[in-house]
Amino acid sequence: MKELLSGFKLYDHRHPLRWSVDNHDVIGKMALQCKDDYPISGTEFIDVHRVPDTNGMIIIFSLIDDDYALHFDALCHNIIERTRQCSEQEGAKKAGALFNRWKRMLRGRRSLESEEIQGLIGEILSMKLSLIPEYGEILTINGWTNSQYGDQDFILENRWFEIKTVKVGSKTFTVSSLDQLDRDDEGFLILVYLRTAPESSGKKITLNTAYSDMIEFLVDDVAKELFKDTMAGKGYKPNDPVYDTKDIFEMVGMKSYSVKEGFPRMRRTELKISGISDARYDILIDSLNDFEVK
Repeated sequence: MKELLSGFKLYDHRHPLRWSVDNHDVIGKMALQCKDDYPISGTEFIDVHRVPDTNGMIIIFSLIDDDYALHFDALCHNIIERTRQCSEQEGAKKAGALFNRWKRMLRGRRSLESEEIQGLIGEILSMKLSLIPEYGEILTINGWTNSQYGDQDFILENRWFEIKTVKVGSKTFTVSSLDQLDRDDEGFLILVYLRTAPESSGKKITLNTAYSDMIEFLVDDVAKELFKDTMAGKGYKPNDPVYDTKDIFEMVGMKSYSVKEGFPRMRRTELKISGISDARYDILIDSLNDFEVK
């Protein structure tokens, strides 16, 4: 620990957790030596990495962008002070949950567009009704892929899933890039069917209701924090009133399809025109009947 963290000093020997910080007046790095672990991901201006230690794990938080120096300093002091009542066994979990809350607060406030809202509602419904019952909360939400994981919405136990939300009556759905369905291993396409609903509907689904219902549905506290963090990463601000009246739906149904040999899709290896880097295309829903998973 001492050799690895040269240039660090113990934050407070009376603190129940082993927090160390660098020697600058404004904190630029902090580290936690802990016995437990917690899935913490960094941001565009804060790097987070783990180093195995003889006593467990060392989690190191490092500021990347000096423009956020004062924010990072406040974040560090807040997390360290708010973990004073923690035991060594739960230190990383508490610190990770606090860090994720800070990330959500520091992200931008842009409202999501209708296409994004519809897509998120479909992904939440597919998790709640299909994926979590089969794969569990942690695995499903960890597999809810951001850009660093891949091009599909979920990768779970060597299976991949792409979710598409469509309006009732739609004859097609859009594949927004070649890579979404261009894989050699078998995957699954889930179509979530919605219809526009009035505000007075007793079965209405908005992004806010989908979010709050999911939080209530999840049992594991770590899964709840991961879900909140992933939603924040996609631009969602919890309980923003704009999502109470924008894009109101009712769920009509859900169908799953096996994406395998013969499935109607574009493959890079089959493109006959050179020089194409990507493509956006529509698939006829009726052409998927032979691939439906009953």
